[in-house]
Amino acid sequence: MKTEFLTSIILGLLMCIGVASCTEDIEPLRKVLPTDVPDDKIYYKTPDNTIIPIEYGTEFGDAKVVSNTNSSLRGYGILKFDTIVSVVREKVFADTYIISVALPGTIKEIRDSAFVGCTYFDPIVLPKSLKRIGSFAFKGCKKVAEVAIPDSVQYIGASAFADCTNLAEVSLGSGVQTLSAYCFARCALSKFTVRALTPPTLDQTVFEDAILEDAILYVPKGYKRVYKSSEWGQYFDEIEELKK
Repeated sequence: MKTEFLTSIILGLLMCIGVASCTEDIEPLRKVLPTDVPDDKIYYKTPDNTIIPIEYGTEFGDAKVVSNTNSSLRGYGILKFDTIVSVVREKVFADTYIISVALPGTIKEIRDSAFVGCTYFDPIVLPKSLKRIGSFAFKGCKKVAEVAIPDSVQYIGASAFADCTNLAEVSLGSGVQTLSAYCFARCALSKFTVRALTPPTLDQTVFEDAILEDAILYVPKGYKRVYKSSEWGQYFDEIEELKK
């Protein structure tokens, strides 16, 4: 009787440990910042820790993949390159089960359709080195709830965040001058922050079929009137100034 009781306790403890480790393993990259990632690596995570099929020699701009392995201890995949990587290749993670990625602080461009259709993909920290986000880059990433675009970004391509149906909060850095067609189409936005002193130019389809009824636009202090009289005022009824 005692043996059965002890056995049940041990099994219960093992199950708890297993559940805890699985829970911890789900989000190992959420707290990894670009400064934590080596310049010649990209980390990525899939639900079952499988490796995304990216072959040896695949080009990411000037850098080439030299290995694609899974770290069982860390719980995520590691792409290693022959030199500093500055580009996320077009369509490289498209329509995969990737749930998170950690990019190094050397990435300057996320190319077209890099993460399109990644329906389980979670938010990432975009590096401050980033200058371009290609067309369809994050289109259809339905789990993404917020995105912060750094001041370094100068260009966001067409439909870059279209069909991110859970995207509620966007922070747009001061470097973007134009938002391309369908950039935030069919997003359910509640908070949109723009840090540029001159309102970025909007394509007329930027917010196509987006939910904006209760959305608040936050703009630099002293520029509420400027934004209200611009084309931004056609999309946002409520505009507030940032405190800083």
